[in-house]
Amino acid sequence: MKYTNHSKRLQKFRCINDSYLLFPMEVNVDNDGIIYVCDHEAHEEARYKQVETVGTVVAGGKGKGVHLNQLSHPTCIFVDKDHSVYVSGWGNHRVVKWEKNATKGILIAGGTQVSKK
Repeated sequence: MKYTNHSKRLQKFRCINDSYLLFPMEVNVDNDGIIYVCDHEAHEEARYKQVETVGTVVAGGKGKGVHLNQLSHPTCIFVDKDHSVYVSGWGNHRVVKWEKNATKGILIAGGTQVSKK
């Protein structure tokens, strides 16, 4: 990858609400060089293009919760070739797929009856 100093760049990232990242757990870079950050405490995943310091929420962003438009302490992220985001959440014990531009996710694995809404 082209990035030589990830930590300094991540310190400059801001969430959609203009606050700094609360607790970034994982970073993933897709084939186009777009950076995806899993923020454990903000309960969201954000996408950052190379010149951006303010991210676009691509998963979650509706506060902590059990519904498919929410995340609860996301821990890992994977981005596929179609820019779908797969998020594992510690709080809901599930993996949810968020297709590009989706407003809610699709349950892939795990979860409880409550977290499948």
